[in-house]
Amino acid sequence: MSGEKNIEGLIGTAMEKLGGIVNVNTVVGQPIMAGDLTIIPISRVSLGFVAGGGEYAAKDQPDPAFGGGSGGGLSVNPVGFLACSADGVRYIPVSGQAPLDKLVDMTPGLIDKVENAIKQSRSDKNAAASQPVEVTQEPVVAVEVEQ
Repeated sequence: MSGEKNIEGLIGTAMEKLGGIVNVNTVVGQPIMAGDLTIIPISRVSLGFVAGGGEYAAKDQPDPAFGGGSGGGLSVNPVGFLACSADGVRYIPVSGQAPLDKLVDMTPGLIDKVENAIKQSRSDKNAAASQPVEVTQEPVVAVEVEQ
């Protein structure tokens, strides 16, 4: 039971610290005024977190000892800007997106296309297999050449 409390403490402490780093202003940044233009930075935030632990004790030890740890990672990447003016609002994407980011962004659509192509191929094969096939044989002509 005390192990559960210790893991809860690890997670709680880590989440408090991360909450101090990441907030809504991390994703949608503070507006920047440039004359009549207001620029709002937009970022992609990725967060990973893990915590774990366990209790261990010697045979004659009444209360087991707890060992545990936690860790996390945070990545903030700018993806674009909202430019607000009297003419309206425009989204300006950040150019020079890394190839891996492009691949990750394309993956869901790519998977759907591959899945649909496989289904279509199977459907075409099933349709072809159920159609009667007429086999015709052309006459074979043999030519002998004397030397």
